Amino acid sequence: MAMRFVAAPAATMIGALLLGLRGDLLRVAILQAALPQSIGTFIFAREYDLHANILSTVVIVGTLASLPILATYYVVLGLM
Repeated sequence: MAMRFVAAPAATMIGALLLGLRGDLLRVAILQAALPQSIGTFIFAREYDLHANILSTVVIVGTLASLPILATYYVVLGLM
């Protein structure tokens, strides 16, 4: 999960800065990169019998963990 909540936003920030994004567009891109994985992965896992029960737990834990992380990103990015 650290990759999802730290590495993805960092890589997005670097890429967005290289592309010249600034201000609100940069903040939105970083916040979107920090969002938890979607329920779509669970649907595919259930459809193809690929450990849907484990993945559903991961999706729930990731969503719950993302709440304070996203709030922190929101506050920190608002200071930029």
